[in-house]
Amino acid sequence: MIKVRFGLLFIAIIAVLIGHWILGAAPEQPRKDSVRYADYIFNLHTFQVFGLSYGKTETAPLPGAANAPLYPSLVSLFVTDKTNRSLACTLASTPRFDCQSPGTSCGPINVLNSCEPSLEPLILFNYALLALSLFLCGWLAFSLTGSYLFLYFTPLFAFLSFQLTDYGQRLLVANLVIPLFLSLQLILLAFIKQPGLKLSSAAGILTGLLTLTRPEYLYMAPVVAGCFWWLSKKPIYPAILLIAFAMTLTPWIWRNHSHFDQTTLIQSNYGNHIATERIALNQMSWTQWPVSFIYWFPDSGDKIAKFLFRKEVSGAFDNSSAYSIFAAPNSELFESIDPTRSPLMILADGFVKEPLKHIAVTLSLAWRGVFVGKIWGAVGLIGYLLLLYRETSRGRYGLMWISVLPLFMLAMRAGVSLNVPRYNAPMIGLLAMGWVYFLGALSRSSIQHDLHTDD
Repeated sequence: MIKVRFGLLFIAIIAVLIGHWILGAAPEQPRKDSVRYADYIFNLHTFQVFGLSYGKTETAPLPGAANAPLYPSLVSLFVTDKTNRSLACTLASTPRFDCQSPGTSCGPINVLNSCEPSLEPLILFNYALLALSLFLCGWLAFSLTGSYLFLYFTPLFAFLSFQLTDYGQRLLVANLVIPLFLSLQLILLAFIKQPGLKLSSAAGILTGLLTLTRPEYLYMAPVVAGCFWWLSKKPIYPAILLIAFAMTLTPWIWRNHSHFDQTTLIQSNYGNHIATERIALNQMSWTQWPVSFIYWFPDSGDKIAKFLFRKEVSGAFDNSSAYSIFAAPNSELFESIDPTRSPLMILADGFVKEPLKHIAVTLSLAWRGVFVGKIWGAVGLIGYLLLLYRETSRGRYGLMWISVLPLFMLAMRAGVSLNVPRYNAPMIGLLAMGWVYFLGALSRSSIQHDLHTDD
């Protein structure tokens, strides 16, 4: 019976996504971050080289390692000749925002609109990842609660966030991060019920694949291993996990060593830039700090803050304002930070200088990043917290454990970056469960009795 219900769920997801593809899909031509990934995809398909051409599409680029390889490598398998011509035109005619080294060609000054858009095969791959993400949302919710309401409605509310479909229409690594992260949470939940070496190995591989998609997941590996040790109290399980994790990364690290004679995941100044921006935010005053919580509340928070507070206070968070933290005269302190230093040193210096301010700003940025889907995320967060309280108060800690990983990443990103909500896309599964519980509680439906029922 369970297999039939899961089959019906999968069929329903495919039907909904086909309908959305036909009625609402509007693939976005690469811009900003997407242009960078389009560059990798084009060069992988055309020259079999992982590197950036910065608009020079006639010759193969030098091998690079400025980003993690997994997402563009997978997407490049679906490039057709027509798609490749579209990518080449886009790369040759779109200005770049990601040049980090002096003398790098960043393309033309103006965007040309003469490129024929033909990204459907790539977007179709994204939609396949989207279908997998929705299915995993239902599976995770059912594994946690045993409730068929959660099995069916968690994917529905994840879809209704419209974040997954928004990511799916763009070349963004979030499309791959979300199903990998949900899979890791499923493995962790299964390990709680029955520890095993296979589950430890799978968790290590999935954490490695996440790191090969976004490098910052490297720092989550010790947290995952710590969870496996705490849950089993046996060192063999985290040891196997870390071995599997290291083996997953080894081919990419060896490739980088052979090209650059360095054992490294990525080579980029981007981390320095992000760390510098993060430390600059510590310039906000203690008067501005509470206002940041209002300003970063989704949809209307910035308007409310501007209405309630003078420009010198609310303008700190508005990049277009003369009072912005990143505008003159505040920019003098921002520019005084040496961007050639390592990101960790930049962050360490900022923390040592003002530890209390850094912690306070980290809380503010965690608030900013948690609202995936804007107001949808705010409602989902309320429901998630209510569900978390219900579960833990009844001695069921599965939801708490699968929350450790996304909440760690939320806190870490808030401490080291500007932490925009898209960075925390793996929160969507938890927030969708929150929607199911919140609406069920409001309607006094059978959801209260359907939790943790057997088939």
